[in-house]
Amino acid sequence: MKRSRALKNLINSFSLRALAFAAAAVCVVMGGGQPAHSAQLSFAEGCALFAFTIFSFLLSNGYLMSSDRYLYAKRLLIFALIAEIPFDLLHYGYPVSSHGQNAIFALLIALCGMYVCDSVKEAADNSVVSLLTDAAVIAVSILICRTANVEPSPFAVAIPYVFCISQELSYPRLFQFAGFFALCAIALPDAAPYIAAAVLLSWLSTGERGPNALWLRYVFYASYPLMLTAVYLLRTRA
Repeated sequence: MKRSRALKNLINSFSLRALAFAAAAVCVVMGGGQPAHSAQLSFAEGCALFAFTIFSFLLSNGYLMSSDRYLYAKRLLIFALIAEIPFDLLHYGYPVSSHGQNAIFALLIALCGMYVCDSVKEAADNSVVSLLTDAAVIAVSILICRTANVEPSPFAVAIPYVFCISQELSYPRLFQFAGFFALCAIALPDAAPYIAAAVLLSWLSTGERGPNALWLRYVFYASYPLMLTAVYLLRTRA
């Protein structure tokens, strides 16, 4: 009984987050992490999309369950700004660069977009208006990420929306399958195996949070900028 319960709780939010950070670490160490400019993805860029897909799943769940979405967005903004300095140093050689932005900004854009979609849905209470709003917000988010060159790919910002919108439907996994299939077929064909693996892990998740102390959440938030800083320092001293 104890063994089966342990297996059941193996894939929870904590373990998914740890796995995503491991994949992100592989990406950074191997020299990926810059926005993808072509359909031909390297293994490092694939790891970045794998990690981003898991973080998108966690973001959508966090958004739906959060009691203070403003605080959630503020945390993402703070750590996006902190991470941008080592990100720019590592990839472009300057502490501030307009050439590319780190992936936390994509998650923040999606979080704000989810709030806009929900606000319109509550005000309009019309399925057609809701559908058009979702499509428009996703399109604007992609445009923002494309203009600002946000990693890992401008089209990746659509991933959190697919997870979030599916939660309101009768067959969420069917919608996710269709949404990710369309996304990969249109914009990210080489990313399909990485996104599919991350989506499968999200389906296997028990929904349990696992260890969730406040200090531990900040450790996870800080891991990305610290990881970028460590790799930058190691490369400059090599």
